[in-house]
Amino acid sequence: KGLSKEKGIDLILISDNMWKRHDAIYAKAVSPEEFIDLFYNASYVVTNSFHGTAFSINLNKQFFIELPPPPSTRNSRMENILDLFSLRDRLIINGKNEHKNDSIDYESLNRKMEKERRKSIEVLKRIIKEEAV
Repeated sequence: KGLSKEKGIDLILISDNMWKRHDAIYAKAVSPEEFIDLFYNASYVVTNSFHGTAFSINLNKQFFIELPPPPSTRNSRMENILDLFSLRDRLIINGKNEHKNDSIDYESLNRKMEKERRKSIEVLKRIIKEEAV
């Protein structure tokens, strides 16, 4: 909420559990197309999901992550993707992030992402080749 006020942008919450505690636009039961469109058009993203993290990175968005509290088992995937792209500074801890005015260097990150994509494609090609034999 503080980031939206500071930046002068609308806060849009995507969730099926709506408590309407914030002055926000609430998006409930969005389709996959609407979900992607919300990310595509976002100035900033604050998420607690792996998919929100992955879409933010792929769409080159400035984003922050608040990990779900224990005993959540979803955190390891988000932590792994943050570590892969050196984005641990995007974590919100105890409701705060000291890097909220720092921009992500997507030029460097996109080079790393392209390298990771090539590695993934090679693994898939190898698997397909082995299956064809």
